Formats: sequence, structure tokens, C-alpha cells
Amino acid sequence: MRKPIAILAVALLATALIVGCASEKSVPTMPTPAQGTVSYVTDSFLAQIGVDPTKSNEYGLYLPPGFNENTSYPVLVLLNGFGGTEDYWTVIFNAADAADWLISRGDIDPMVIVMPSGYNSLGGSFYTNSAHAAVQTSEQHILDVLSEVETTYPNVGGSAAMRGIGG
Repeated sequence: MRKPIAILAVALLATALIVGCASEKSVPTMPTPAQGTVSYVTDSFLAQIGVDPTKSNEYGLYLPPGFNENTSYPVLVLLNGFGGTEDYWTVIFNAADAADWLISRGDIDPMVIVMPSGYNSLGGSFYTNSAHAAVQTSEQHILDVLSEVETTYPNVGGSAAMRGIGG
């Protein structure tokens, strides 16, 4: 009983060695999709509501491959998890690479992605408001960042049908 098992094991090992040592064939690779750009922008929200102007927040901004100022784009606001900053989605989850890939496959339309920091120095943070000078800070911060992007890029967002939020 043991002899047939040993013969089978040797035969399988020999087959594996022969196949493994065969000439190398080219391994198919996936094409690299065109890449969008990611930048980090300092927003002016804290200065606008009367906080020390030396304090600021940033947001990440992804522009899709081939971004064209004459083309309309939807905008997606990605809210990060607790403790995350403006680079959370790009560093931890490679959101820009994922968007590039999905756009190249035609799974999603090209879009602009805004990734604000959830932190603020006013006591409220991560999408909870703190009452500062009668401003609901978290809600207003997101709206101000969105407005800033849509003002800088008039072809981005602009209406409820062209905006999304997630996280």
C-alpha cells in the first residue's frame, strides 16, 4: 500500500520539477490605465469664520485622467473615517488608482473626487458640529470646500444631480 503512494508522490514531484523548469513564457500583464492627478489644497474655511488665520485644513483633490475644463464632471465628496486626514483615501485605500482603473474600464464616468479632512480645531470633528460663532462647522466646512472646488472649476458639479457624498 505504501509503495504505490510513494511511486505516485515521486511521479508528481518529477512532473512538478519538469513543468517548473520549463522555459519561461511571458506572463500576461494588465495595461496601466491613464492616471489622474491628486493635489492637496489648503482651504480657507477656518479663516472665514474668524478662527486664527494661521490654522487651516486641507482637502485632497483628484482630477480624472485627461481632465478638460470644457467637459462637465460630477463631483464625489469622500468623507474619511475617524482619525483620517485629507490623504486618507489616497494613501490607505489608493482611491486615485481605483478611480483610474474603473474609469479606464468604463465602469464609472470620469469624475472629480474631493477628500476633506474630518479634523477641525474647534471642538467638533469627524462630521460632528461644534457651535462656533453660530456656524455649524462640520456641515459648513463640507459645503465651503465643495463651493471652493466648484468655483475653481466651473465645469465640476454645480447641481444636486452632479454631486455625490460617501465615506
